[in-house]
Amino acid sequence: MLRRLTERGLGRGLRRESFAVRRLDLCLERLRGPQFAEHVHTDRVSVPQVADRIAESAGLTLEPNTDGALRHRLRRIRIGLRHIRSD
Repeated sequence: MLRRLTERGLGRGLRRESFAVRRLDLCLERLRGPQFAEHVHTDRVSVPQVADRIAESAGLTLEPNTDGALRHRLRRIRIGLRHIRSD
């Protein structure tokens, strides 16, 4: 978790994510609750594989992804830009 938070810090280390680091123990404790009984380990799987696993677990059927390479890239850039913080 700390490695992921460090990566999310855009080269600024964990300082930028100090709120997340402070809340980490509480969040991990709550993840042990029964409502989070099924955990999806995402370290070595792609985003589509994670989505498929979650959908399967929830009894949902996903529509096929019809985005082309350009549209996919533009969507990823837009999402990345929306998550940039200036603090």
